[in-house]
Amino acid sequence: MAHKLRFWFVLVLAIPLIAACSQKRVQVEVPPVAPVEGIERILVLPFENFTSDPGLAWEFETRVIERLRASGWYASVESARTSQVLADLGIMPDDFSTPLGRRRIIEELRADAVIFGEATFYFEDVYLDGVVCSGCNNPNVRNTWFTNQYSAVDIHITARMVNLHTGEEVHMHRAAIHEWDVITRYLNWYEDEAPPASLIPSVNRQQIPALRERAISRAVHEFTKDILPTYEWRIVEEDM
Repeated sequence: MAHKLRFWFVLVLAIPLIAACSQKRVQVEVPPVAPVEGIERILVLPFENFTSDPGLAWEFETRVIERLRASGWYASVESARTSQVLADLGIMPDDFSTPLGRRRIIEELRADAVIFGEATFYFEDVYLDGVVCSGCNNPNVRNTWFTNQYSAVDIHITARMVNLHTGEEVHMHRAAIHEWDVITRYLNWYEDEAPPASLIPSVNRQQIPALRERAISRAVHEFTKDILPTYEWRIVEEDM
């Protein structure tokens, strides 16, 4: 009996405390991992392209600008390629590595940081696997001959971000992306013996554009994720 009375006594005391507090989930902004404090205006320099894909560096550079602008974290993100501000001012791309060059860019272009880099590798591959028969030697199933087509895209891109006020490289990422996919291609052949070579389809590049798109998007995400804030849900207590 004494134990029951003690339980109810504790419960009665706890009810006001529970009522006085409540919990709710709130979304909290977490600052970027990279040390980007004081950086508000970014100038994106033309990326070098050392690959067989003439548009790879330009597309990566453009996507980085779009992603940073869309985030709203930085006051401005400008492209030196489209405005040709460096050429107009007689500033060489390597000038940001010297104190004098950085001062000119800060004063003339009002930039706090520059982003630059290079695309160093692009490779695409498409090939067919051997033909396979589903249903052969089974009189109750119609023969179905098919082959799998494998497609892959590999890209390597290095990107850096330099604080112009300090000359410090605040962020660098080397992206080595591999994207692949497979589709099944069916043959117009239903016999038990293997189909003639004339019926085996030729490879095509229909998956390559989508794989290339995915690879560039992944590379952009990998570079920008540490210079942008993240958002997470946390539980906080509120006084009633």
